[in-house]
Amino acid sequence: MSQEFKATAEEANAIDGIAAVLSERDTVRLGVTEAPEATDLCQTYQTIKGFLPPLLKFIRKIPIFGEKIATAIEFLMKLADTVCPA
Repeated sequence: MSQEFKATAEEANAIDGIAAVLSERDTVRLGVTEAPEATDLCQTYQTIKGFLPPLLKFIRKIPIFGEKIATAIEFLMKLADTVCPA
C-alpha cells in the first residue's frame, strides 16, 4: 500500500512550467484587490493546460486525498474547457 511520493521528471517539469507561466503572468499575488479579466484567465488556462495531465499523475500519488484532489481539478478543467474553448 505504501507508494513513494516522488515526482518523475515529466511531473517536475509540469510543476515548473505552471509556476513559470503563473509567475510570468503575475496572476498569483498576495493582496490582489480586483479579479483578473476572463480573457486573461482563459489565456492563462490555455497556456498551462498541457502541463496539467502530468501534474494530475503526481497529485494522484498524494496519500489519502490525492485522488479526490485530482478529480476536483479534472472537473475544473472540464468547466474551463467549456468556458474557455480553444
